[in-house]
Order: sequence, then C-alpha cells, then structure tokens
Amino acid sequence: MKKIILVFVTALVLGVVPSMAAETYSEPGSVTAQLGIGPYWGYGGGANLQAGIDGGLAQIPIAPTFPLDLGVSARVGLFTPQWLYASVFGTAHYSWKALNPRWDWVNHLETYIGLGIQFLPGLSLAGYLGTDYHFDSHWAIYLEASAFDYGGTVIGASYKF
Repeated sequence: MKKIILVFVTALVLGVVPSMAAETYSEPGSVTAQLGIGPYWGYGGGANLQAGIDGGLAQIPIAPTFPLDLGVSARVGLFTPQWLYASVFGTAHYSWKALNPRWDWVNHLETYIGLGIQFLPGLSLAGYLGTDYHFDSHWAIYLEASAFDYGGTVIGASYKF
C-alpha cells in the first residue's frame, strides 16, 4: 500500500510542478540563438563578432513575482584582428513581465547573467550581464556586457526556437 501511495504522490508532484512554472522568456526547454557585434577594447582594439546559444533548464520560483530561470549557454566569437574565443556558462534569467508592471514596454524586458569558463584562446574565468527586449515570443534584441575579459559590449538579435 505504501508503494502505491508513493507512486501516486510522485505522479501528482511531477504533474503539478510543471504547471506551476511561470510564463517567462527563458522557461525550461527553451533554446535561443544569438548573433551580435560590438567593440573590442583589448590590445589595440577592433571588433567583437559573437554568436551564442542559450538553453533553459529549470525555473526556481523564489517568490510569486520572482521566477528565476536557470540554464546553460555557449559563446563563440572573433576579436578582430587577433583571435577566436569560446566560452561556456551557467545562466540565470529574470523576465520582468512576472511583476505585471503598468508600463507595457517593461513586460518585454528580460535581464540575465552568465558565469563560466573561457577555454579559447586560454583557460580563464568569464562572465556577462545582459538585457533582452522581446518583440514577440521569438525575436528579441539584446545588449550584453562581458566581464573578466576585454570583450566589452555586444548588441545583437536573438531568435527563440
């Protein structure tokens, strides 16, 4: 009898938890591709051409108006004229529409942070902070600033599959 109850409770929890997830831009299961360009400030300067992919893994409802989406991302790019770089990150995203703000444009914003490792051209700590403005459920523009390296800022477009 205990096994039947355990199976029933497990099925109930697995069925209810996904329905409790708030509707956000980087919800679990989402995949987003990005392409951007910006200035490169290190060693004489140049351009930073960047492509990336983000995946949503889980949502933690810290409070009713603060669902935090956790995921992973990867970035590859070219600091012209110097070198190629590649990084992997763990990410946290917050969709401002969870607050139900009075201003409609705030409903389209998402702020995110990534912390990880850059493994090309050498091994180092890497990170970024960014904001998306979503035009619809698929397209957004973003502004991203990197940390721990000389990448600077990147502005670009993203598409959610």
